[in-house]
Amino acid sequence: MRSPLFLIGLILNMATAWAIVGAKTTGAIKENVTHQPLMKPADGKFRMTFKPEDGPPKMIPTDRQEKDFAAFLGEDAQNVMARDEKTLCHSSNQDFLFLFRTADNMLRSSVHNFKGPLGTGVCWWMSDFQFHFLFLTYVNPKAPRPTREAKQAIVQSILQGKSVTELPGYASLAEFMQDPEVQHIIKRQISDKFLVDSFVKMRWANRKPPGNANDMSGEFRRIQTFLNTHKLPAPIYLDLPGPPAHTIFAVKVMEAATFGNVPPFHNILSLDSNAVPTQLSFTPSEAKFRAYMSWGGSVKRDKNNMPILDVLEPKVYLDHPERYHLIKALLDGFCKSKGFKGPAKLQVPKAF
Repeated sequence: MRSPLFLIGLILNMATAWAIVGAKTTGAIKENVTHQPLMKPADGKFRMTFKPEDGPPKMIPTDRQEKDFAAFLGEDAQNVMARDEKTLCHSSNQDFLFLFRTADNMLRSSVHNFKGPLGTGVCWWMSDFQFHFLFLTYVNPKAPRPTREAKQAIVQSILQGKSVTELPGYASLAEFMQDPEVQHIIKRQISDKFLVDSFVKMRWANRKPPGNANDMSGEFRRIQTFLNTHKLPAPIYLDLPGPPAHTIFAVKVMEAATFGNVPPFHNILSLDSNAVPTQLSFTPSEAKFRAYMSWGGSVKRDKNNMPILDVLEPKVYLDHPERYHLIKALLDGFCKSKGFKGPAKLQVPKAF
């Protein structure tokens, strides 16, 4: 039983959090956008239609086939999900990057960003889960399937991200995520962690932009270099208008493309926990990022049932890549304990 003083403090903390977070007003909604059905046109470029406030509708190629390419990979996509302890220890940076790209649809269709206990999204906690799940788990299909209590312990271990976690009784990472009981446990534990982190540990107070808000070109180059040099998923912080920010993992920066009179822009493909994935782009001539995303807690749809997305101009940053040092240490310790020669194959620089 909590004391009255604890409850009063909790209420005051909540009020303070909403007052401070609600005051943040970076960027603005410029127009609305509608995703076209995901069909591959003759030129191989998917299109996005949007209606600016001051002009006719525009069609822009989005390279969405790169984002959803796992569907075309067949056996390769399945093999990377069927990762045992040996495969985990022998996985290179490119292997993990490939896994992040192939896992996007699977993760989102299993458990996507949902409204937490206070009606806000839980993308930070979903992002933590995805990151730990894709780097720190392996399957053991010959072991017995876990009980509900064991599944709760497994999900808790993944969320904490302090050890490598076995998924016994499952043939692949996808099979674990498609277990309805596991999905329910993930949502319950993320909701609980949201409350503890937000209003006991005050995690929101530490979520400050980790870069230079006046140098988006520099931040874009950092993201591009991270992917091209380190060959690792790039954790991204999107500083958006209104209360919450958002987090994704960039997995590829496309070559600059243009369409009609639109200035050349780069599409940034990502792993995103949102039900409708965020389409992020950067226009060098304007030094601006644009995020095409579902904004406001629910997905609006047009008469053809296509999601209507807001077009935002966020500040975008590479978000604390030093988290990889812990991943490397955990994998090295695990692989050594299993008797494999040498450390894990994953390579992480001493400084980013």
